[in-house]
Amino acid sequence: MKKTPLHNALSSYGPVWSNFGGYEMPMYFKDTGGTLKEHHSVREGAAIFDASHMGQFKVSGAGAQDFLERVFTNNLAKKPSQRCVYGFLCDESAGVIDDLIVYKVDEENFFVVVNAGKHLKRDIAWFNQHKTGDVDIEDVSADTALLALQGPKAKKVAEKLGVPVDSLRFMSFQKDVDLMGVSSLVSRTGYTGEDGFEFYVKEVEAEKLFHLMVEAGGNFSLNPAGLTARDTLRLEAGLMLSGVDLTRETTPLEAGLGAFTDLGKDFIGCETLRNQREGGVEKKLIGFQLGSPLSGREFKINGGDSEIGFVTSLRYSPTLSKKTGKRIRIGLGYVDSDKTSLSAVTLKSDSGKTQSAQIVDLPFVSKSR
Repeated sequence: MKKTPLHNALSSYGPVWSNFGGYEMPMYFKDTGGTLKEHHSVREGAAIFDASHMGQFKVSGAGAQDFLERVFTNNLAKKPSQRCVYGFLCDESAGVIDDLIVYKVDEENFFVVVNAGKHLKRDIAWFNQHKTGDVDIEDVSADTALLALQGPKAKKVAEKLGVPVDSLRFMSFQKDVDLMGVSSLVSRTGYTGEDGFEFYVKEVEAEKLFHLMVEAGGNFSLNPAGLTARDTLRLEAGLMLSGVDLTRETTPLEAGLGAFTDLGKDFIGCETLRNQREGGVEKKLIGFQLGSPLSGREFKINGGDSEIGFVTSLRYSPTLSKKTGKRIRIGLGYVDSDKTSLSAVTLKSDSGKTQSAQIVDLPFVSKSR
């Protein structure tokens, strides 16, 4: 397995390692209290995530923007420079190949952040397959580290580091920010549902920036958090995971993410999405909540006596459980589009066990104030 540039620095916190996207990544840290404490730290304070396993590449050239408009669902031409634009790569049937964020430096220079492992290889191959004109694609993943500072107190830490927080609004970025001697691209983005900042630095500068962050957050014991907390946080925020909630068997409209597709322009998969907009979709994403645990690896969704869909994500919710004093589980899944008005469904596991669940609005947990 590969190791990120922060591997050595994180080793002193008692990490429990696991393979994620071909990288040895921390699931949680024993020495800082484990997943629940990490989760609550992000909801109530702040924590640092190592996201260096994510893929990054540059798209540049006179034809860069026109090229990206053909493969990316959102509209880059309408966005000003220094904006982060969320959207999708879709196949011809509008199935989601990956979700990604495109950082628009200017009309000829873009920084693209994609998911880890097979997603990076597949995305770059897709880009190269459809590349035309004066366009250069450069994979910079191996030379780039990504640190995510997340939580309601992230702003105070970022400010101490030298980030111009008041001029950096949500989904915007600045290049070449001097962070006590470390040069970084800094964006106000994240994957937790909380305020936060993501720092892209040269891999040789990663450990230095990590230690600067920890020092800047010393007033409330800023620590790292692992991927298990990242998953519970993103699910509570109603954020989807590529390859799990978003696949080539689902479209952005079925996932309720039509806001990130501009059907006024032509891109790969747009005709299918236009047809879905006019004629409706066959299935839709829902959020659901249940109390009792349900064992199993795969789950179907039943409405009455018939199967109406399937579960994609199912997790324990630390925030809702702490708030209610009960063990609350939350999940995402797809059901037949004519069944979304149901107030309750039944989950059936591959072991044959069943459990009632309430359909609820997303997100499950709103941003801390």
